[in-house]
Amino acid sequence: MTCLNWIQRFTCRQAAGGLAIACLALAGLSASSAAWAANYSFPGVLPGGCSGSGTSYTCGALSLAASDTVVVVNASTTITLTSLSASSAQINAAGVANLTLTMTGALTASDGATIKANVNAGSVVSSGAVTYGGFISTSGSGALSLGAGTTVPGTLTTVTGAVTLLTGTAIKYTTVGGVNSGGTVTINSYNRINGDTVGYLLSAAGNNVFGGSITSTTTYVSLGGNATVNGSIYSQTYVDIGSNSTVTGSITSATSYIDTGTASTVGGSLNALGTYVDIHGSANIGGAIRAQSYVSMTTNSTVGGNITANSTVAMGSGSTAAKCVRSNNASTITVPSAGAVGGACCGAGSTCTSTCVTGTPKPATCAWPTSGLFAEYRFEQNSYNGTDGEVLDSSGNQRHGKVLGGASSSASGKFCRGVLIPKNLSAVIDAFDTGIDVNAIGNAGTLAFWYKSVTSGNEHRMLYDATSASTGQFYLYRDDEGSGVDLNAYITDGGSTSRDVDKIDAFSDATWVHLVVTWKFTTGTGTTRMRLYVNGAQQDEQTYSVASGVIASAINTLYFGDNRSAASAELNSANGYIDQIKLYDAELTAAEVSTVYAESPTCAAPAGPHHLEVTTSSASGVTCNPITYTVKACANADCSTPYTTGMSGNLVLSGTPTVNYTAAFTIAASSASTTVPAHITTAGTVTAGLSGLSVTPSGTASPYCGMGTAASVGGSCVYTANTAGLIFSVPNHVSDVSQAVNVSAVRSSDNGLVCTPAFASVSRDVTFKCTYTNPTSGTRPVRVGGAALNTGNNAAASCDGTGRAVSLGFNGAGVASTTVQYADVGQMGLTAVYAGTGTEAGLVMNGSGSFVAAPSSFAMSGVTAGTIAAGNNFSATVTARNSSGVTTPNFGRETTPATVALAFNKYRPIGAGAQAGAFSGSLGAFNNGVASSSNLNWSEVGSGDLTATLNGGNYLTSGLSATGTTGSAGAVGPFIPHHFTVEDTVNGCGSFTYSGQPFSIKVKAYNAAGAITQNYDGSGQTSPNQAKAVTLSAIPNAGTGSFNATGTIPVSAFTAGQASVSTPAFTFTSKLTVPQVIAVAASNGDGVSSSGYTQGALALRSGRLKASNVFGPATTDQLKLPVQAQYWTGREWVLNDLDSCTSLPASAVALSNYRDGKGSATATWTTAASALTITGGHGSVTFSAPTTSGTGSVDVALNLGVGLNDQSCLSTHPASAGGALPWMRSQHGVSGACASAFDRDPSARVTFGVYSSESKKTIYGREAF
Repeated sequence: MTCLNWIQRFTCRQAAGGLAIACLALAGLSASSAAWAANYSFPGVLPGGCSGSGTSYTCGALSLAASDTVVVVNASTTITLTSLSASSAQINAAGVANLTLTMTGALTASDGATIKANVNAGSVVSSGAVTYGGFISTSGSGALSLGAGTTVPGTLTTVTGAVTLLTGTAIKYTTVGGVNSGGTVTINSYNRINGDTVGYLLSAAGNNVFGGSITSTTTYVSLGGNATVNGSIYSQTYVDIGSNSTVTGSITSATSYIDTGTASTVGGSLNALGTYVDIHGSANIGGAIRAQSYVSMTTNSTVGGNITANSTVAMGSGSTAAKCVRSNNASTITVPSAGAVGGACCGAGSTCTSTCVTGTPKPATCAWPTSGLFAEYRFEQNSYNGTDGEVLDSSGNQRHGKVLGGASSSASGKFCRGVLIPKNLSAVIDAFDTGIDVNAIGNAGTLAFWYKSVTSGNEHRMLYDATSASTGQFYLYRDDEGSGVDLNAYITDGGSTSRDVDKIDAFSDATWVHLVVTWKFTTGTGTTRMRLYVNGAQQDEQTYSVASGVIASAINTLYFGDNRSAASAELNSANGYIDQIKLYDAELTAAEVSTVYAESPTCAAPAGPHHLEVTTSSASGVTCNPITYTVKACANADCSTPYTTGMSGNLVLSGTPTVNYTAAFTIAASSASTTVPAHITTAGTVTAGLSGLSVTPSGTASPYCGMGTAASVGGSCVYTANTAGLIFSVPNHVSDVSQAVNVSAVRSSDNGLVCTPAFASVSRDVTFKCTYTNPTSGTRPVRVGGAALNTGNNAAASCDGTGRAVSLGFNGAGVASTTVQYADVGQMGLTAVYAGTGTEAGLVMNGSGSFVAAPSSFAMSGVTAGTIAAGNNFSATVTARNSSGVTTPNFGRETTPATVALAFNKYRPIGAGAQAGAFSGSLGAFNNGVASSSNLNWSEVGSGDLTATLNGGNYLTSGLSATGTTGSAGAVGPFIPHHFTVEDTVNGCGSFTYSGQPFSIKVKAYNAAGAITQNYDGSGQTSPNQAKAVTLSAIPNAGTGSFNATGTIPVSAFTAGQASVSTPAFTFTSKLTVPQVIAVAASNGDGVSSSGYTQGALALRSGRLKASNVFGPATTDQLKLPVQAQYWTGREWVLNDLDSCTSLPASAVALSNYRDGKGSATATWTTAASALTITGGHGSVTFSAPTTSGTGSVDVALNLGVGLNDQSCLSTHPASAGGALPWMRSQHGVSGACASAFDRDPSARVTFGVYSSESKKTIYGREAF
């Protein structure tokens, strides 16, 4: 302050020349002494250089001393200055007036200052903890820098200047309402931004909290470890997320890559529209992943949606993807196992294979996204105010939007509610902002929505628009000039050429119309296509040749209802109602468009929450350290289902202490919770409550509270603030891990707003106690610094309320390091108390906190050993273990018991024909950390492994999960067929089969549920083959015969669980066996059989062919040799009139022993035989007339074998072709004259030149008169 100010204050009387002496003397006094503090008032005593009255004042360059105070009396006061050096002064500290400070120069402030005002300055630099009361903005290139512990409830805004939040500590956060900067944004450690963050780029260190979304307008976003982002991240270039960070929304990189750190969590999707996505170990991605190049995942990461890359996808061991993993250019896909993904797709078409997947077995193929729903907006919220995420995406992809300008919710939607876009004819934007970059939808897509216009003149109207530059047009507008409403849709391609479809007289005003635009951009000649549909019917289609095959990268985020930017082709709004927007990342077919058009959603009033929870990280703290209240909306009593429709209200903090906070809160539609920062600046107790809720809870309007514990009905809502205390935070960690923890002993400084060390470079005994929060009891204690917190320091006994004193060595900053270890699982409460003795007698310092210890892994045991019939239930036991491999008995005893899901990963067989099969079964309840199942079931043949995964993947919301497996080499099984069937039996000859005659059957392998086990395969489509040779047998047999060598079906005959064979033949032991009926049974070496199931029946007959002699005149044209098919009845051979199948080629008829009419051997004549066909048991072989009109006889044999000579009882066996009917051979000779075995071919004699029987020898004859 000036020397004149001092003189004015004390009304000094000095002679000329003595003024300087007086000023020097006074300047030597302590400036911090309250005795010399200046007290100014607007209006009233003004600082030197200030003038004005009422609510408007002007000052020059104002400099305040450390303890000066400035009181502002009137509301809405504005003070215009050249610059302000505030030091640690208190300006409008009571915050009564709505003060605005405006200056062209710099504002500087120091630790402890209070400036309750909105600030407009050339630049702002404050060091240490400064309390501001409104927003801060700078002009031009002015920078804005805030020190540790600073509080700004409003937004930090710069034009091109940098924003910097300096490094704080775990007990000294800087908290600001939001950041909107045209320059770089640098956030050092331990800072909190309650709203959105926008900057040229964002570079952040670790341990920061972002209450809203993050946007980088020009370059990158980089977050250090342990960051929390309660919104989405959008960056023009890359996004880099540190380890142990959480992002509740989606992450989009417009031109580059996305890299997520170890153990990071992203609730939405990842969209790297420029290059790759790189996910480090133990990350959890709730939505889908899309990368312009590759996707890489290291170990134990999970993805809840699809993974789509244009090149390779590599997933490390233990990683999973719930849906389809796709490489558009069929590059290599590497998965941990077939069961780790929902499917795989090599290629960009609607159908694909899994051939590009490395390793075996391969997962099932999938064809997503042939018509993948990208986002859906039903507009069922009752009101909008422009808050991010207020318009809910109903697709489940977390792409929530917001309204802009005067767009509002309307009860006059097509289905239920909709959004009303008011009329405007300027560049003002009244629209619904999807926040979706059209390039994230891709080079093929569909936009569908309902629209009803408000009748108003003939102006053009923009219906949707994503244009931000002339080189990136993407819009649909209606043209009202002329006789009717015309539609025009435009898309700019990668070569900056606009492509379009249109329709003249498309519809009329004031009626609901369904509009659909589809596109598919490819590099082929004439293959790029756009279509326009109105009310389900195609109105226009245009095809183009696009060299780039892509849409323009300059296309921006999509608005419905108005222009996207001044570069848009039309600035007029839609002036009407919009409802049921659906976005697809594929070109819908005409049939699919018709289906969307026909949809008719029903109206249902959104249900309110059951109750709200209010929690803090501890039940007590210190006045110098702000705290954060978390308000969470719950859809049911145990809050296992969050309420995500969105709501607002007020957090009421009542009590005697002074509390600085903003009571109003809003929970966005996409979320279930929000945070309310508060600073209790004086000691005492504060009780949390709620008021002004926008939606009435169905359970109770009173909150379920949890101060340092899990929220519960009737839980304490009281938080205690002390002037000194112990501050510590135990990170959630894996059970029995020795977790490092810092304990800070702090007290409030003289101004009460800054924490200073309570101890320095000393050791103190601090008593720690542990309590069971969830579950509410346990058998093991927490150990701090190795000491068990119970009476006997017994690591095998429970927490007993007595606790244990632990010696802590505090350093010069008042911080001591120790360890916390808990061998069980659950949420634990931990308190710390220091009771001073000696010179510190009466000093009591308290601290409290909580943590979650999660299981390390799940052990698998008790798995059914040996072979298991497919479809039969088998058993397994799962044990929750800590990091030391010891059972955690509290697992499963939580308020809402934790559960584990089991999955089955097929190991064998592999190959294109290998099937994943269906797995089912569930674990019973956990008891002492152990759960068993006896209803596990796999439908296929082969082997595999069981995997156990924590349901929800987030133990007690700690961000920690656990898995377990039987391995990766097929430890479960082998699984074999449950049974065979013998079906489709085809007799060898119509309704019967001859003994020894082949017949056809089909053997099928089934599981216990009656489905074919396709992995029982012996083809080249699977490896190793799971099929085994099958042996056939006859039932009943009773020694009547056998299959001999034809009764084995080889492995190679089985394809996809079925074998069709036509070689089996059952042969009677004796040719003289009466007809039999048998059932054909199948079995293999594993004990699988067809017993009790379908077994094909055969009617068997013992058969033969019988040829008889024939004679006739030499002049005849031909002679027919009679042949009969006969069967054995048990007494004789009789005609088999059922035989109409037996045949024999002419080449199988052997002719020998030609004789002339005198019985002498001759070669003077020959004859030729025909083929034989049996019908109704009868047949004949036709012989042509002898050559040269010869007479005599020839012997005939029918060769039924496969050799070149017949096996008849004739003496001569000339060459012939075998007829391959050996089952028709029999005993045709007389004992002694021919072998008696039943293996002879039939024979007979054909005689030419015998006219009648008179030529035969006659004993007696007489004439008949």
